Amino acid sequence: MNAVVTSVPTAWLQRIVDASLTGMVVYEAVHADGDESAITDLRLVLANEAAKADFPSDWFAQTLLETAPELVSTPFFAQLVAVLDEGTSCRFTYTTNHATNPRWFEVSAVNMEQQGVLSYQETTGQKRLEQQVDEYKHLIDNALAGISHFTSVRDDNGTIIDFRYKSYNKAAGAVTGLTADDVVGKGMLELFPEHKTSGFFDKWVELVETGASVRFQDRYKGEGYDFWFDTQAVAWKDGFIRSYIDITPIKTAELAQQRQAELLDSLITAAPMAVALYEAVRDAAGEIEDFVCVHVNQAAADALQFPIAELNGKRMTAINPRVKSSHAYEHYLHVTTTGEPLQFERQLGNQWFLVSMVKFGDGFVSASLDVTESRLYRQQLEAANQELLHSNDNLQQFAYVASHDLQEPLRKIRAFSDLIGERYGVELGAFGQDALQRMQSAAGRMSQLINDLLIYSRITTHRQPFAPVDLEQLLDEVLLDLDLRLAETGAVLERDQLPVVAGDSSQLRQLLHNLLTNALKFHPLHSPEHVPHIQIRCQRTETDGHGWYEISIIDNGIGFDDKYTDRIFQVFQRLHAQQLYPGTGVGLAICFRVVDSHGGTISATSQPGEGSTFLVRLPA
Repeated sequence: MNAVVTSVPTAWLQRIVDASLTGMVVYEAVHADGDESAITDLRLVLANEAAKADFPSDWFAQTLLETAPELVSTPFFAQLVAVLDEGTSCRFTYTTNHATNPRWFEVSAVNMEQQGVLSYQETTGQKRLEQQVDEYKHLIDNALAGISHFTSVRDDNGTIIDFRYKSYNKAAGAVTGLTADDVVGKGMLELFPEHKTSGFFDKWVELVETGASVRFQDRYKGEGYDFWFDTQAVAWKDGFIRSYIDITPIKTAELAQQRQAELLDSLITAAPMAVALYEAVRDAAGEIEDFVCVHVNQAAADALQFPIAELNGKRMTAINPRVKSSHAYEHYLHVTTTGEPLQFERQLGNQWFLVSMVKFGDGFVSASLDVTESRLYRQQLEAANQELLHSNDNLQQFAYVASHDLQEPLRKIRAFSDLIGERYGVELGAFGQDALQRMQSAAGRMSQLINDLLIYSRITTHRQPFAPVDLEQLLDEVLLDLDLRLAETGAVLERDQLPVVAGDSSQLRQLLHNLLTNALKFHPLHSPEHVPHIQIRCQRTETDGHGWYEISIIDNGIGFDDKYTDRIFQVFQRLHAQQLYPGTGVGLAICFRVVDSHGGTISATSQPGEGSTFLVRLPA
């Protein structure tokens, strides 16, 4: 059994309890039997009206252990016992243990005449408000948008001279690099003085003075930062709340796209070609029944003979009522439905246009270039080419006939001069024999010149279809033709393996023959000890992704001055006297034309007395 100590509150205590606006109760100790020092329970002995509304009525007839045994093992019970046991006072916050609807109380207890006087006030509403505020702060601080709260700073006349940061979330700090500790309590112009000159400060002043709300996109640029923000702000008391998101990447891309669009529009507008954008007009079944003009440049408007303002938004059939019966309309349908680009020539009146079309959205873009003049030039060129072919054919026939007719008198001159020499050589005397020899030599040179000119003229007009040509075999044939000359001069020949190339074998044979003949011919006269040394080298090279065979003919002859490099490949150009080094002056010109007709190049390098190198490059 527990011993209950029952006492009656004094009248003044009764009056204090009844007069309290907060809940107030008086409690006393319940001791263990035979042990007045051990408090094992508590009993309520007095309560005011406010407390009676909070406590069940049976709490005043029974002890705490009987009505709420779960409280006996809590700090709440221990603190109330300590007030009675030690004569002290205490103050604490008590929270009911309710999972979904807890309640908070501010509790104080004092010892008065061996009784505990407990007063309490429920703070649940305030606590929940504080929790909401904390939640809102957490939400704002972790929001993706930057949020700042400013209060006005006014002078003695009430004029706003600055705004002071009152709050500042993390997202705002991520933009400026400043934390809340860096800005809260400081002025906007103190941290960002450029806002005064940029117009932002005046915008915020107007916002506060009018009590309005604003939303805008603008650029914030200062020392060390350059951003675009989408900003929304509302006046709040004597200040404002501003929220904003960083749209710098979006705005940068948007501005870049805008610049590209402006550039494209400028290019289209200034383009000499007619550019037009059309969009399909479809019926209820989705079939294309027409096209509407979306955009044209001035060149297109001029070609269609309409002002630009009248063309935009106008149907194609209204621009040209007969368009559906044209081949061009079939092209429009094809490009729009298949997505395949097209290019074709189209006649409008007396003009011809080269039209290029590509699909764009549910329509197409066409670019038309006036090719009337180029078409006329092409026709004239084709006619001129036909005339040239006819002239070349006539010229070749003339060259062949002329060479034949010229060779016949020369043959007779040489035959009769030989006959005169045989029959009357002794009677002619020294002068007559010399004159006869000169005549025969001149006739021989004339015959060779006619042959060379005929070869030169036939290189491009009588070329055989290209076929694989073994240059190694051709070289063997040429050397066989020159074997007597090689033996007479005692020439030393070094050669690399030559490749197989695509070409005309007779022309390439002439090329090798002429180059080797020159290498044997141009050597010091009256120098038997000087032996011609000829090298034929070959290597494969790559230039700009194209393969080449480089064939070099290198000799140790008399050479020539490099300033004559271009001249030697021209017809009838000679660097040495005819009587010293006989020739027609056509041989290297033939070489140049042969190499050129095979898509190659020929060049020469030399110095007087140091020999010459002729480099032939043929496609591999």
